[in-house]
Amino acid sequence: MKAIIVDDEKHVREAIKLLVPWATFGITTILEAADGQEAISAINEMCPELIFTDMMMPVTGGKELLTWIQTHSPTSKTIVISGYDDYPLVRHTMQHGGFDYILKPIDPEQLTNTVGNAVTSWREEDAERKRKAMQNIEMNVIKPVYWDKVFSEFIMHPHTLQKHTSAMQQEFGVKLDELTECQVAVLAVDTLSQAIWRKFAANRELLFFTITNVCNEIVGQGRERFGVAFRSFNRENEIVLLLWQSLQVTPTHTAHIQHVLSTTLRDQCEIGLGGIKKFPLGVTDSYNEARCALRYRNLLEAEAGVHLFRKEQIVIGTEMGWGAHEEPIRLSVLSSQPKQIEAAVMQWMDTVHKQPTITQEQFDRWRQALRVLTSRWGKELVDSTEIELPEDVITLPIDNSGHFSIDLWQEQLTDALIRFSNQIAGYRHKGSHVVYDIAKYIEVNAHRDVSLQEISHHFFMSREYISRKFKQYFNENMTDYISRIRMERAKMLLLNPALRMTQIAEMVGYQDEKYFSKVFKKMYGVSPNEYRKQQA
Repeated sequence: MKAIIVDDEKHVREAIKLLVPWATFGITTILEAADGQEAISAINEMCPELIFTDMMMPVTGGKELLTWIQTHSPTSKTIVISGYDDYPLVRHTMQHGGFDYILKPIDPEQLTNTVGNAVTSWREEDAERKRKAMQNIEMNVIKPVYWDKVFSEFIMHPHTLQKHTSAMQQEFGVKLDELTECQVAVLAVDTLSQAIWRKFAANRELLFFTITNVCNEIVGQGRERFGVAFRSFNRENEIVLLLWQSLQVTPTHTAHIQHVLSTTLRDQCEIGLGGIKKFPLGVTDSYNEARCALRYRNLLEAEAGVHLFRKEQIVIGTEMGWGAHEEPIRLSVLSSQPKQIEAAVMQWMDTVHKQPTITQEQFDRWRQALRVLTSRWGKELVDSTEIELPEDVITLPIDNSGHFSIDLWQEQLTDALIRFSNQIAGYRHKGSHVVYDIAKYIEVNAHRDVSLQEISHHFFMSREYISRKFKQYFNENMTDYISRIRMERAKMLLLNPALRMTQIAEMVGYQDEKYFSKVFKKMYGVSPNEYRKQQA
């Protein structure tokens, strides 16, 4: 903490410096000023928490200083030390935020107590100021999220907005009962260029905040707010504009928003615009139309723009699927050869290049079908559902100029399938080593009942995959392998005449001596007793 002593008499300033136990109160810096004007300069520069001042001083006196402090340094605690027991001065002190009024000559005990009380009061008020500041920060963070959730719910369930009538009027100055029409626009954030996503990779929330803030500044301009922008809780990477005024010129507004975003982000942002509907029940239809306008737009069109909803654009389009390309791609993945994968993908892309129109709806069907195919391949080839196609191929291939790029998609798909193929190969390689680990595990635990389920849990692999691999590498099923291990140990134990047959059976994992003998005879053609006699 810092303190300043303002008095035109140097010996008074020195006395105060000597009388107050500054360290006790955590005051480390003590400033001095000979008059009010000098004090104002020091307070402006150093912002002391505690101010001692005389009332009668040249240039600028105590009364003027107190008035200035109340306006420019209101959180400081001011203690007046004066030789005048004058009621008007005392009243002026209290009226202008003075903490206490002490008469000269100074009583050391009174001065110390007053300083202690002033410091305590300042710290309590400072803690409250910080609490309120933090509360305001939290509210500023929470409030946008709250309204995002409210409007996201409203878009899907129009009747829910009625319970927020008063809050909406207070926040946006909108009376719901006066609204008759509405219109919805959707901003497709996922079509922004890779350069933008890299720029905001460390803080994607900042990207959404920037776009939403730009939109709200535009729709909130002028004398009346004519809409609100919010981040959708219903779908990822989607910002929604709900508009309720000036709807006939909405395309102009959205084009302006697109222009400002282009200037701000140096990138294009696609916008879908639904039709004008009755408020509030028509908002869902307008929202769905805005989404359709985006999902059925032609991605091959070079320029981004505002896409108006048209019923005729909602067509499935070409039924071209993976079809004849599925098997060549599957074989290339199984080969683990990057060049074969690249060639198979190129054949598919040659067909894609011939398409006059590619919509996001169509692209999503292609990539979803590919997810299903690769999931099935993983199950068939290594009996694993853990291997998935990398996420790179799941997002729209938008190049650095902000355009949909088939060539970029080809690169992404080729790279993703190569990595997928490597996962398959690695899993198969791992599987060959795991089989031998399983065999060792069985040998160590052959004296007890080892189930396939136990082995599956222990090695984190499916029972079907373990059984198939075990048969492939050892040319016998697991049950026969366990029986053979047990019988080979039994043959060794039978050489010791001191061990009874019951003991040997238990030592190799059989609680029933008769069953042990039956298994032994089936495997070697003689009973355990006969084998023991032959070896004697």
